[in-house]
Amino acid sequence: MAAISNAWRAPAHFANTLSTILLAVLMLASTFPSGSFSKDWDGMISRAENAAKGGNHQVAIDLYSEIVLQPFVKKSSDWLAWLFLHRAKSYLALESYGKAIDDLRKVIEFDDQEPLAFYHYGEALFSQGEYDQAINRFDQALKLKPDFIHALTDRGSAYAAIGKIDEGFSSYLRALEIAPTFWQAQFGLAVLYREQKKFQDALKYLNDAIGQRPENSQFYVLRGQVKVDLGRERAGLRDFQTACELGFRPSKYYPMDEATWEELCPSEH
Repeated sequence: MAAISNAWRAPAHFANTLSTILLAVLMLASTFPSGSFSKDWDGMISRAENAAKGGNHQVAIDLYSEIVLQPFVKKSSDWLAWLFLHRAKSYLALESYGKAIDDLRKVIEFDDQEPLAFYHYGEALFSQGEYDQAINRFDQALKLKPDFIHALTDRGSAYAAIGKIDEGFSSYLRALEIAPTFWQAQFGLAVLYREQKKFQDALKYLNDAIGQRPENSQFYVLRGQVKVDLGRERAGLRDFQTACELGFRPSKYYPMDEATWEELCPSEH
C-alpha cells in the first residue's frame, strides 16, 4: 500500500503545540511529589521517536506506553493524542492493526479534527481488507485536508480493490494534480492502466515513477511485465534482472507466487 511516507510526520497542530506542552509539563513537575519524575521522560520521547525512525518499532511502542503512564500525561488531552498517534504508527509498521485502531480511536476521541488519525485508521482497515470502511476513513481525512495526497492515493487503491476503477483513477489523478511527481500515485495509475490493457499509458507512469524512485524493485517488475505485454520480451527481461539486482522480494503490496518468483530471480532462492 502507498501509505509509508510523509504521513509519518506529527500532526501540524501537535507539532506547533509540543513546545508549549513541554513547558507546561516542566511547570507541572514541581507540583508532584518528589520522585514522580524519576524517569528521564524527555529522553524517553526522543528515544521513542528515534527508535521508530530506525525501524525499531517495538522499542518505540514500549517507550510510548511507559510515557503514557506518567502523571503529567494524563492531564493533557493533546499530549495523550500525540502519543497514541505515534504509538499507532508503530503498531501499523508491525502489522498489529487491531492495536493501531484502538489507539487511533483514542486520538479521534481527543481530537476529531486531526486528518492523520483518520488516514492511519484507513490504512489499518485497508490492510485488513475492509476496503469500504477504509474509503470512509480516507474521505474523513480528505474532508479535513483536501490536498492530502497520501489519503487520495490510498483511497484510489481501496477503490481499485473493490472494482471501482473509475473512482480509483479519479483519486490517483487528483493526487497528481496536487503533486505531479508523486510516485505512489504514478505507480497506482500504472497498475490500473495495465489491468485495463492500456499498456502504453501504464509504461508512461512507470517510467515517471522509476524516475522518482529508481531504487524501487517493484517498479521494474511491473514495467518488465508491461513490456512483455507489448511484445518486448528482451526489454522486459532486462527490467526483471534489474529488479533482482535491487533485491526484489514478493510482499503484501506486490504479491507473487513462489514459482513465478523462482523463475524471475533464481539466484535469490
